[in-house]
Amino acid sequence: MPVDVNVSEPWESGDPRAVLVSAQLIDSEHPELAAEFEYLCISAEGQLFPRAVRVGPAPELPLGRTIPVTAGMLRDLPLARWESAARSHTQASLQAWEQNGLVDGLGRLTLRALRDLKPEQLVEVIEPGLRESTRKADVRRYYSLLHQCSVAIEYTKLRMEGVKDPAARMARNHDVQPATVRSWLHRARKSGILPSNQGDAE
Repeated sequence: MPVDVNVSEPWESGDPRAVLVSAQLIDSEHPELAAEFEYLCISAEGQLFPRAVRVGPAPELPLGRTIPVTAGMLRDLPLARWESAARSHTQASLQAWEQNGLVDGLGRLTLRALRDLKPEQLVEVIEPGLRESTRKADVRRYYSLLHQCSVAIEYTKLRMEGVKDPAARMARNHDVQPATVRSWLHRARKSGILPSNQGDAE
């Protein structure tokens, strides 16, 4: 079954060693449902500790076709099999990214990834195979991530060039207000593309 793996920003505890990693899957035997497993990764070896599980309607399912998720339904779902698939895909993704030098041992995007990759390549690192999906929800997410990656790459390069206020420079480059750029950067940090603790001017 397809599994989408996403690395989020550092855990809200403020512990720089910890990041949240989530894996969402849709089982062909239950196409009306999406299951998301959230893990806390707190070691350079990529150990995963379960933190949350969510089961709800599949993202692309029309509102009129959604079904209520009841306690009785949850008892009958193959949650153990789903969790095993989510865990194995998450571990494989983290290991592959680290071997490529695109993420560190905690699954966070490295400076190399933000410096050397094109936006579409960075999206592929974050969510492999998303570009090929024809699901409406995936298409929307792909273009949202593509914009966030473009913003993150431009911002990172300006910082590396020593620009004191990258957000202001980007606002001038794109003919938008600085507040608009700050909102772009906020979304990129929320998605885990940019680190959340850079301490810059914006």
